[in-house]
Amino acid sequence: MYPGRQMRYAEPMKRTLLLISVISIFAGFSIAQDDAVYSSWMKSINPSMTAIRAGIASKDNPTVAAEATKLAATFEQVSGFWTQRKADDAVGFAKAARDAAKTLAAATDPDAQNAALATINAQCGACHRAHRDGGRGAPYVIK
Repeated sequence: MYPGRQMRYAEPMKRTLLLISVISIFAGFSIAQDDAVYSSWMKSINPSMTAIRAGIASKDNPTVAAEATKLAATFEQVSGFWTQRKADDAVGFAKAARDAAKTLAAATDPDAQNAALATINAQCGACHRAHRDGGRGAPYVIK
């Protein structure tokens, strides 16, 4: 028919496909960045837990409170991460861990501190079983 007319329709289609491709690339990059940030949060938890255990053993309540406050902030961020992924169980685990960390920060009795720490450990374990793959020679990945 009219070759020029066919060209007019092809150009917007090419631009639309290009735009979709660019958006897909940035979406993938954003998810990778989110995963890297999430991984850094996870890696910050163990040093805090170690410091808390040592603080409880030595009755160093200021250290316990400071590290528990850091944990509460981390678990708040973790909750936001899982909210974006619409993983309600993980959001619940993170919020329960956050609340236990706040309880831990306020506690001065070793029994209460250890009980709050056990709650945090239980929430971490449940979330890891549900949302983490890998380990034992393979890197951990979020499922």
